[in-house]
Amino acid sequence: MPIDRPNTKHQLLSDSAKLFDPFGWFAPVIVRVKILYQKCWLYDFNWHDLLPPTIEEEWIEVKKTLHQLEQIKIPRWASNYNSNVQLHGFSDASEEAYAAVVYLRSVDYNNEVHVTLLAAKTKVAPVRQNSIPRLELKAAELLAKLMKQVAGPLKRFNIERYAWTDSTIVLQWLSGHPCKWDTYVANRTSLILDVLPRKHWSHVTSKNNPADCASRGISPSDLVNHPLWWTGPDSSTWNREVPDYNNSEDTLEVRKRYKTLNITVSLPVTTNVIEKQIIKQRSSLIAQLNLSRIDGS
Repeated sequence: MPIDRPNTKHQLLSDSAKLFDPFGWFAPVIVRVKILYQKCWLYDFNWHDLLPPTIEEEWIEVKKTLHQLEQIKIPRWASNYNSNVQLHGFSDASEEAYAAVVYLRSVDYNNEVHVTLLAAKTKVAPVRQNSIPRLELKAAELLAKLMKQVAGPLKRFNIERYAWTDSTIVLQWLSGHPCKWDTYVANRTSLILDVLPRKHWSHVTSKNNPADCASRGISPSDLVNHPLWWTGPDSSTWNREVPDYNNSEDTLEVRKRYKTLNITVSLPVTTNVIEKQIIKQRSSLIAQLNLSRIDGS
């Protein structure tokens, strides 16, 4: 990719469109380009104006090291038919983007473990400010959709599916019934649980979460030999630990429920003179109005 061309918003879009990555193997690098392009829309300049210095410096850094991705070689065959196969998906979010990544883990007859990156997907965070827990929930939703897409061609295999997130709030949202949460959370937890019920979800520490690479972005030079991204965390640490939940109702966005109180007031049978006069005047006024309508017709 030429680096001597003027770095304009138009040129940034043109160069980024040449990055073809249908399986998301280079997601940690491409998400950086997505974030840069989104930042361009926050500045009021035209298509052919030069990029702001902060964006231009990062874009030039990416272009200079992008050729190092040619060193990466990905095996076409992930497993053999005689092995025990599992799908492990990870999700994570940052203030700038959220991501999901799926690995195939197989154990052969010799008890050798093989982990292969299958697919990944990233999305930039909305320009409208969102809380980190909500972005983590959107990452979990993205993972559920990606797991469904990846597991489709593998239906003939008896594959176990596992989903991992480092957000305890998301796990607590998925542990409760969707009707318990606010509308935003309820809609997304319903979709997630339809694809991956709660029993499939587990907690992973942030340092062992490979989706963290794709939600924050890394340079091409770092991606070439990045063990956490290409093979996931050490498979011996993939224990399904249950974290402690210490989240308040405000953080969990519990649906607000309001109770209606009906009060019946009994008036005395006897009324005083003033009340009788008010009632009599009101009745006379209504009678006069009705009479005038009849005369007018």
